[in-house]
Amino acid sequence: MKILLTATFILLCTSLCFGQSSVESKQDTSLHKVTDGSKLQYLDEQGQKIDQKQFGASIQGGQYSFRPKMENGKMIALQLKKNDKVLKIGSEAPDFTVADLNGKMYKLSDLKGKTVVLNFWFTTCAPCVTEMPELNRLIEKYKNDDHIVFLSVTYNTAEAVKNFLSKTAFNYPIAAGQRPLINQYGIVAYPTNMIIDKNGHVAFLLSAYSTDNVRKIDDAISSLEKI
Repeated sequence: MKILLTATFILLCTSLCFGQSSVESKQDTSLHKVTDGSKLQYLDEQGQKIDQKQFGASIQGGQYSFRPKMENGKMIALQLKKNDKVLKIGSEAPDFTVADLNGKMYKLSDLKGKTVVLNFWFTTCAPCVTEMPELNRLIEKYKNDDHIVFLSVTYNTAEAVKNFLSKTAFNYPIAAGQRPLINQYGIVAYPTNMIIDKNGHVAFLLSAYSTDNVRKIDDAISSLEKI
């Protein structure tokens, strides 16, 4: 399994450190301008060096975000930071009401008894876009199952999302302009995939991109449908 850590972390730094609102109007900062990947260090909460695999596993678990360490205008290290707001496996998912681009309403509390599959993303997130073809195949697989609800959530405006969709296929229903919901759910890494079970509890959480993300989502859906 290959975790695309560096690309994901740079995208995260772009959105978290330089302001997410700027992402819509400007291209992501070039990798060579913000870091020397060959010398980038990974640090735990105490500032001790850890390997990239440990660092990535902590981010993927959803319990940690990170802070960049800069020197002479370049990122030299990434340090783990406990994400106290993030939802944990087994916790009750906060209720929300959103509309997708077609005006269809989704109220989480009304979806009790169904499995809710969420994807958090933004338009210039390269790892998010990378997994979209597989996500499209996933929603196609379950399109006739009324007990499974798919929904993607982004802070991008509806206009930005529609422009994106004119060039890239993404078949999840999309709730745009949802920064409050993203903050409420403590999302700090993109993409984040979450599954809420039939009782309204978080049953699956996967942050950042890995080549087997969608397989894990599919396995989790299948397991929950057997309960």
